[in-house]
Amino acid sequence: VIDAARAVGIEPIVTFNNLEWAEDMGDFVEYCWGDESTHWGRIRIHEDHHPAPYNVSWIEIGNEQPLDYVLFDTFHTITRAMDERTRKIKGAPFFRYTIGHNLWIPEMQVGENSYNPLVKEFMKTTNHLEDRIFWDLHIGTGFGSQDGPLLETAFELFRTLATETSSRMRVIILEENGGDHGIWRAVGHALYGNVMLRNADLVIGHGYADCLEFWQGMDSEDAFDQGQLFVTAD
Repeated sequence: VIDAARAVGIEPIVTFNNLEWAEDMGDFVEYCWGDESTHWGRIRIHEDHHPAPYNVSWIEIGNEQPLDYVLFDTFHTITRAMDERTRKIKGAPFFRYTIGHNLWIPEMQVGENSYNPLVKEFMKTTNHLEDRIFWDLHIGTGFGSQDGPLLETAFELFRTLATETSSRMRVIILEENGGDHGIWRAVGHALYGNVMLRNADLVIGHGYADCLEFWQGMDSEDAFDQGQLFVTAD
């Protein structure tokens, strides 16, 4: 999948469970980038028949995980282990890291739904990663266009917290959730697109949930029908 993504000019971002062992994540770096002098590099080259390194340097830790000290601690443990292993491997790039709590817009409001203070704590304690740290924000475009101003407010608060902590953390949207295929989705998509363009210095990427979907291929009782592109049987 990594090679296929690179072949068509897509930057692969690999999502891992937020409870992965730090040593295993160091091994992942070695497997992707190590040469024959490393244990996992030899396995990739000789057992898995992939002589060239896997050109991946971006991961997400967790996906819609609770924003608590479990995620906070494991995130830091994993990123330290990966950076330490990277320093030992010739030619390996330092990875970029995305926090997989996946902030929803209401969590970044002031007032009754105030932001979780761990957002600011994450910013304070990841400054050493400089511009290699991102936060995944999930949005929904199929539920009406009224969330546009809320997204602007969320970005404003994010900027404020980043300034207060001298953080270079930015936002990446790895899930635009559709919910339906009607006019509301089109309006919501256009609205959010404009908001993100106005905040292009903060939002560095925008992806879709379930982008490629088989037409009518989902269980009607358990469907999360939000494909952007559809594939038919023929």
